[in-house]
Amino acid sequence: MPLKPIAGACAAFAVAALLWLLARAPETPPAPVADAGAGGRSAAAAAPNAASGLAANAHADPANEPAATRAAVAAASDAATRPLPDDAQWVELVVVDGASGAPVADAEVHWTDERSLTLLREAAPDDQWLAMPQLPIEALAARAGWRTRSDAQGRARVTLRTATRIAAQRGGRYGTLQLAGNTVLPPAGLRLPLQPDATLAVRVLDAVGAPAADVPVGIMTRNADDLPVGRYSLQVHARTGPDGMAAIPHVQLIAAEFVDGKQLTAWNKPPFTHCVRSCLPGLDGARAPIDLAAPPPQVELRLPAHGSVRVRTAFAGAPIPGVRTAWLAEPPEAAAAPASDHDRQLRNMANRPAVFDADGRARFAFVPLGRRWHVTTPDAGGLLAEVEGPMAHGQEVEATLAPDPARCVLRGRLFAAVGEPLRQATVRVFLRDEDPRGREATVATDGGGRFLAAIEPLADSDATATLAIDWRSEGAPLRRATLPERRLLAGLSDLGDVVLGEPPRLVSGRIERDGAPFAGPCKFEVQREPSPATPSPEPTPMPDVVGHVAKDGRFVVHGTFEPGTHSLVVRASDGTTSRPVRFQGGADGVVVALAGAHPLAARALLPDGAPAHFVAFELAALDPPPTESPGGPLRHRAEVRTKDDVNVRWTNVPTGRYELTARVLAQTTPALTIPDVLVPGPAEGDARLRELDLRRALRVLTLTLRDANGERLASADGLLVPTRAFAAAGGDERSAERIWSGEQSFALPPGPYDLTVCVAGYRPQPLRGDADRAEARLEPWPQAEVQLAAPPQLPAGCAAEVRLVATAADGAPFATSHGPAGLGGIARLADMWTPLVAGVARVRIGDGPHAVELALRGPNAPEGTFARVHLDGARPATIAWTGEPVVVTVPAAAWQAAIAAVTKSVTGAGGGK
Repeated sequence: MPLKPIAGACAAFAVAALLWLLARAPETPPAPVADAGAGGRSAAAAAPNAASGLAANAHADPANEPAATRAAVAAASDAATRPLPDDAQWVELVVVDGASGAPVADAEVHWTDERSLTLLREAAPDDQWLAMPQLPIEALAARAGWRTRSDAQGRARVTLRTATRIAAQRGGRYGTLQLAGNTVLPPAGLRLPLQPDATLAVRVLDAVGAPAADVPVGIMTRNADDLPVGRYSLQVHARTGPDGMAAIPHVQLIAAEFVDGKQLTAWNKPPFTHCVRSCLPGLDGARAPIDLAAPPPQVELRLPAHGSVRVRTAFAGAPIPGVRTAWLAEPPEAAAAPASDHDRQLRNMANRPAVFDADGRARFAFVPLGRRWHVTTPDAGGLLAEVEGPMAHGQEVEATLAPDPARCVLRGRLFAAVGEPLRQATVRVFLRDEDPRGREATVATDGGGRFLAAIEPLADSDATATLAIDWRSEGAPLRRATLPERRLLAGLSDLGDVVLGEPPRLVSGRIERDGAPFAGPCKFEVQREPSPATPSPEPTPMPDVVGHVAKDGRFVVHGTFEPGTHSLVVRASDGTTSRPVRFQGGADGVVVALAGAHPLAARALLPDGAPAHFVAFELAALDPPPTESPGGPLRHRAEVRTKDDVNVRWTNVPTGRYELTARVLAQTTPALTIPDVLVPGPAEGDARLRELDLRRALRVLTLTLRDANGERLASADGLLVPTRAFAAAGGDERSAERIWSGEQSFALPPGPYDLTVCVAGYRPQPLRGDADRAEARLEPWPQAEVQLAAPPQLPAGCAAEVRLVATAADGAPFATSHGPAGLGGIARLADMWTPLVAGVARVRIGDGPHAVELALRGPNAPEGTFARVHLDGARPATIAWTGEPVVVTVPAAAWQAAIAAVTKSVTGAGGGK
């Protein structure tokens, strides 16, 4: 079976740590404070020593971390002392008390950058890396970041990079801040508020009541539909120590996700419930409900009966070299479940890692009983074994990972240079032929440079292909070995000793942005221009192109050297892109200019209670002219963030002249227009952007939604639409706003409003008036009774189903401040299949004509799918709501054909929608 999805799932575990860290700081932005100046003791504490070049206070004391975390990262402590970045940009912040706003002196301030996680990963062995929970900022900074303290006025200085994460703590209070490299700092400075800190103790016991060590635990949140929500719900927050205890830090940050409407979306419906759970696949049912607003000091989890799985690798009677990790997961078909079974979906996502020991074995503890498992490794090109799990408590079963006999097994030894084995390195082995799909593998070498890779063989046994091996270490150019063409068949292919060298250079030169060297991460795209004799006039993209950028902006692009004219496009990680640069193969000194991109910021003044995220601030390009693509001028939507102030921020805006507009729902003309906004702006700033005053250009409407009984809706999924846009047919995208709560405020133009409330499950309701508060009482869609005329006797396991499909089109799409939306399923009902019981079904029906569709569903197939065959010729073909039952007749021949089709094979792929 294909192993790419398995390898991707394994890689996702490592990526999850990075995503968690990037998301760990709350979304609350810094609010400006009075200008604190640039001096203070913190500047001296954090600034580099001019004589030594070392950073002061590089270490933070991790003594208060849980024992399991300290043990997991002990070997990474050598990475803690980091020199300050060569291109450090210092920014000042003020640490303040979150309640009083008073400066907090002598607070510990920790910060990391985009390199911190990589450094920690490189320093920690696999077994300790995989055992780590998602570290909070201060724990990561203690090993791969920096630390300072705030001065008497609460001031501290930190370095600003592409992704800077900051945490401060003092006296049981804690706060975080996240800054991007192009962050526009408020004129009055940054502040970092501290809130009361909370740590949750978790005790985990096994099935016989003994402490369970090394169990990952986390906090999960579910919404009103019992769906897991929030960026924390699938994360491991801590692991238990030998005493079965774990400590989940900073619980208040998780609680903050569900206040101030941050998680109130169409999909994340309140009320929210929270629990502490085991993060072990199959054992995540061990849970304890908690109140995040007032978490208890300790919770206890009890695991059900379990066993273990021990894994080894084998090829030609010996362990496979370079295999480091194994993963355990339920087979995809076992994890597939009805959409309502979210626990099974979570279980399938939580692949478990284990590390091979010196004897070449890996062990998975706490494996549920009576289940079948997939054991995989992403190493050696991806290996898979299926194993029947333990059947009794305490039982251990064994699985062996070995290459598929149908694959080509490549074996050899890699050298970084002559006589220098490439030890403990990860390389890419791939074929260079016309069909590279599935013919590459990521493998690791052992301590002697030996490796083994299993790849898909060539389909044609007489065909040959070129084999290549790539190795790239952090901050160094690519090293490659290209082997002569060979036949690659199923079985062993011994490559012998292979020495890696520098591949051919396609082009080299320097990258500039705004006239200065640019050394950020870049992606390189090369195309070979057609020659006059080429039949096809289209350029040919060149595969396997790898580029490297040095700190001085010098770059080199490696690839297959071909003479002739090429074009190069460079894309920086911050979104800026160069124009195509033409060059001859092998050229040096090529200058690539990235389009200048700059941040821009403004401060908005809104009416009291106006939700800032409903106001759209846009820049429309005037000079340079509109883009070549149709659709008008290039527009840049601002990021609007609120706390004590409304901060309007654009990042990476290309150099040029723009028109700034602000508009809200139902506005045909902007509430505010500022022409001739220059990017980059003048050195002293654009005075017009200091206060975008919209207090008289907007109004606030607070809308309460009630059901037919007058009860306020707890949650809603809908749109608030200008009536003229709701009634119009076809046309371009129109403006609307999302409804996600039973009581919600909207920013509107001043004056009377004429709107339509569209909430899923209810009839659209007009809303007209001029009051600041309004109510809408919603009526549910009626139910039409559908009756079958003379239904036949159906075979066991078969059932007739009906659905009503509105014949009217959904109309034009809508643009909201939270992304695009449509009326399908909101202003019109979703066309869901409903079973007929004794030939009768009650089906929700909307306004207007609806097509009547009948189908016969067959027995469930082993994979959990089912066959469905439409019943043709049903009459009436369309109906509308009248309040009277609808009798539907199906020709006898249609019944017979459908019954024959669904009973022909229970695994048939009828699968109609």
